[in-house]
Amino acid sequence: MIVALLLLAQTCGVEGRVVDARTAEPIARADARAGERTTTTDESGSFSLPVPCRASVEVEVKRADYRPWTRAVRTSTVTELAIALELYAVTRVDDVVVTAPALRPEDTRAATRLEGDRLERTRGSNLADALAEVSGVTVLRSGRVAKPIVRGQSGSRVLVLFDGVRHESQDWGVDHGPEIDPFAAGALTVVKGAAGVRYGPDALGGVLLVEPPELSRTPGWVARVDGVGALNGRRVTAAARIDHTPVPEFAWRVEGNVSRGAALETPDYPLDNTGIFEWNAGATARYERGTFGLKLALHHNDIANGICTCVDNESTDDFLAQLDRPRPSGVEAYAVEYAIDRPRQTVTHDRAILRLNERIDVLGDVVGTYAFQINRRREFDVVRQSVEGPQFDFTLRTHTVDVALEHDPVLLGAQSLRGTWGVQGIAQENVYAGLPLIPNYRALGGGVFVVERLVRDDLELEAGLRYDVLGRTAYLDDSAYDRLRARGTLVDGDCATSGDVAACGSTFHTLAFSLGGLLRLSESSSVKLDLSSASRTPTIDEQYINGTAPSFPILAIGEPSLKSETSWSLSSTFVARHETWRAEVSLFGSFVDGYIGLTPALDENGRPIVDVLIRGAFPRFEQRASDTLFVGADATGAVDLGPVELGADLAVVYARDLERHAPVAFVPPPRVGAHATYRIEERLSVTAAGRYVFRQGNFDTRVDLAPPPEGYLLLDLGAAATFELDHRTVRASLDVENLLDTRYRDYTSLLRYFADEPGRQVVLRIGATFGGG
Repeated sequence: MIVALLLLAQTCGVEGRVVDARTAEPIARADARAGERTTTTDESGSFSLPVPCRASVEVEVKRADYRPWTRAVRTSTVTELAIALELYAVTRVDDVVVTAPALRPEDTRAATRLEGDRLERTRGSNLADALAEVSGVTVLRSGRVAKPIVRGQSGSRVLVLFDGVRHESQDWGVDHGPEIDPFAAGALTVVKGAAGVRYGPDALGGVLLVEPPELSRTPGWVARVDGVGALNGRRVTAAARIDHTPVPEFAWRVEGNVSRGAALETPDYPLDNTGIFEWNAGATARYERGTFGLKLALHHNDIANGICTCVDNESTDDFLAQLDRPRPSGVEAYAVEYAIDRPRQTVTHDRAILRLNERIDVLGDVVGTYAFQINRRREFDVVRQSVEGPQFDFTLRTHTVDVALEHDPVLLGAQSLRGTWGVQGIAQENVYAGLPLIPNYRALGGGVFVVERLVRDDLELEAGLRYDVLGRTAYLDDSAYDRLRARGTLVDGDCATSGDVAACGSTFHTLAFSLGGLLRLSESSSVKLDLSSASRTPTIDEQYINGTAPSFPILAIGEPSLKSETSWSLSSTFVARHETWRAEVSLFGSFVDGYIGLTPALDENGRPIVDVLIRGAFPRFEQRASDTLFVGADATGAVDLGPVELGADLAVVYARDLERHAPVAFVPPPRVGAHATYRIEERLSVTAAGRYVFRQGNFDTRVDLAPPPEGYLLLDLGAAATFELDHRTVRASLDVENLLDTRYRDYTSLLRYFADEPGRQVVLRIGATFGGG
């Protein structure tokens, strides 16, 4: 009897860790009860309660936004429990909607997200320029056209996803930018480094995620209007968006903008024929009922822009002659005009997205997406007046299907396993007409992937694997086929000929993997480590281009036998966020097996080969694959000193062709930046910023054609305010870029061969948001 009483008097315990059933994120501040004892969970979701040994007690865990959890347990020593709470479904009571969005898991790669005020300050800029403020991201520019460079890589090596769908366009050309409306973005995320497992082939340099704003679940109207005026180029932009939610289950949006600008101006002269006209329109609708969701989105992008008449590429001799001129020839006749003359390009892009999602008990959330895109690009060269049509005409049609299962977390004691399994498919057709350049082609491909993440309190480990296959058939006319055979890049048996068309097929198999870790050193600091691979199949131009590029005075020759590039990347990132300061430092290295690039063709004596065509003499460049190494670092930091914030950033990347023992062209030179923001009031601030871009000392004049320009310093000044006006939230900002009107040329701009970059720019942005029930 005494022994039994002693046993009952002993104290054992119940310990548990509480997580969200769908996201596996810890749930803090939940009430936990075991018998008569109560407590609340800490930030890690853990709790501990003493109870008598060998006793049956009821354990209950609850929080207002989750379904209660109860279980009867019999204690012996310490009973450990893994508890997953289900979030309450969206409920409407007297027109009040209660929602609790899932937390976004942190990427094991270096990733930067632009939203809120940071995104507002980029309104009116194109996508590449909007992202250029992110450390490690620069711009490859050709006049008005810009495309992002991430850690030294650009073009098809950087994936762009709009609303989760790969943007498919003619992105292989140096003057081909992504046709995406930045006003349609609610957030922009840059994932740096190889990310081919989750996002698909080609993500060697990184991924740009353009995420539209979420449709509201609160009944009522919300409208937003924006106006942007830019002094240099006299560009005016007007944008509007209307959201309506009749009931929580259904919402829709319409949006659009239009922009027109004249020629830009350097500090000394105009950049003739660099005007632009652009308009965009979109509509989105969402329906949800229970666990089922449906979304339909339509977007149209339409842009026309001129190519500076300062570009003289009638022949290589004319091109080389202008490299030493401080100003373009004939600059006295240049004018700031809205007219867009030849040479010019026009591009339209249409996108339709249909997305279905359903929650399946036991399994998890299934999301299926179908997208259809049409990209039409037309380029007009300077020709006789009797010729009206384009000299280069591309039409790309793309169908994509994605199905992904995000399974429910599997609880493994104090840790959980969560992940995503998916399949993707693509069907593509490209039709080209015009001067000899690239052939028509059709492509069909698919991929499967799996990504799993093991989550603990202070450590997360992620592993992923992906396999893709792509089949592509190029259709060459007899003249293009004969030219490639004459040069030895095609031999008998490579293609199936029928009539005057040769069908040349290629099949590519790629495998990618990722291993990543996230270690939380404290509540405010963490370390990320990522080892990833990604593969990129050669583009149609890399295989079959045969002609003079529209914006570059060379004769480009493709190589049909090219294999896929494979990147092996290692990246480490330290992140710290405290109350008064924050910092992020990344070191990275990437070895690319079979990096494809245009290199000058040399004869047996090592001299450049020059081809004489009707338009003149052009140096021959060939597509070749060689092993290449990219290494570098990028860092950002800021300190908050009350009303003043000081910040700095740094980006360095070094790239070298290991087989040719030569630098890689168009890799950005090192750059540093700094800014100081003074908050006069909570809603009023003034910012001064400066950045210094060093001269690129790692270059090869055989590819670059001209030595890199000197380094330069640019200073910016801006002010921003937010205030209420007649029950409407109004945002306004005034920014002066290149405050000192510095004359400079940028290494990653094709304009540097012909003219200076635009000078001082003054941008006024005004936006207002208003709504009602």
